[in-house]
Amino acid sequence: MRFSSAEYRSWSIDDWCKHVNSLGVKTLSQWAEKARSSYNHAVTLGHQRKIAKRLGWLPKLEKDEMYRMSDNDFVQRFKQKQVRTLTDMWKSAQHWCEFLRREGRLETVANKLGCGYVVEWHPTDDVEYYVQRCNRVGDFSAWNQVDRNVADAARRFGLMEEVKKRVPRRPETGYSTKGGNCRSLPELAVARLLEANKIQFVTQFDYPFTFARGKRHKSKCDFYLVTEGAFIEVWSTTLNDTSEHFEQYLVRRRFKTDMCEKLNLRLLHIEGSVLFRQRIEIYLMHIQAVLNEAGIKTPRQIAPRQALSVQKDGNIVSN
Repeated sequence: MRFSSAEYRSWSIDDWCKHVNSLGVKTLSQWAEKARSSYNHAVTLGHQRKIAKRLGWLPKLEKDEMYRMSDNDFVQRFKQKQVRTLTDMWKSAQHWCEFLRREGRLETVANKLGCGYVVEWHPTDDVEYYVQRCNRVGDFSAWNQVDRNVADAARRFGLMEEVKKRVPRRPETGYSTKGGNCRSLPELAVARLLEANKIQFVTQFDYPFTFARGKRHKSKCDFYLVTEGAFIEVWSTTLNDTSEHFEQYLVRRRFKTDMCEKLNLRLLHIEGSVLFRQRIEIYLMHIQAVLNEAGIKTPRQIAPRQALSVQKDGNIVSN
């Protein structure tokens, strides 16, 4: 049985547990395989670990027990979870991995498990190194998402401001796509996924209604899917409840949602802030979950770097 995004957001942890129990699964991996849509929504909302813990899927440790555990103890715990890759380690017990990383022991445990963890070294004073890494991506903001470890190293060594002065930035006209320009990275990722699945779209398409802002003019959506006749909004890419314009954003969001319901227009909601709060992979899963729930198939998946790929068409500007 399928549920809407609004229903998933309204569920309590008890509601989620009841749903997962009805699936007859015993692990997060089984849940992801059997009910990808609900699992993706749980990950997007950050509930999957709470649900797993409530269902008793995660091994319980006594308070401060992690500090007393040896590397071999962690290896045995991870083996019980049947992990095979470093990604499996993070998915199965993120809090353990975070602890091991802080302690400088993650590589050792991963190697003992045969996960082939590789440590990449970054220079402490070579600005040109970071400029070149950014240029490979083609955009400063996208680089911060797809090459996070390197960007974090530049920030940690106090080199980020100098790097920022010398690398490409988002052009004033936006990122170029087949359906028009996108104004933000969350929108760009949606466009790249649509392109990969040959779904025809137009950006900044007019709604059949107006919103009063001084002079009345047509409200615009982020995407319009031509064949499917669906509007897409990528909401709140950077705003939160502490932002100066958050109240205005809520007014616009309510207005567009209410008008689409009133006119019986097909509106799909994508939470753009997920890209910045979580990994790119999680955001792509969220996009696919929303589209699949609406009956729009996206069988072809894309890699994080492809999702934020900036076209080299002269539309990139440097400071």
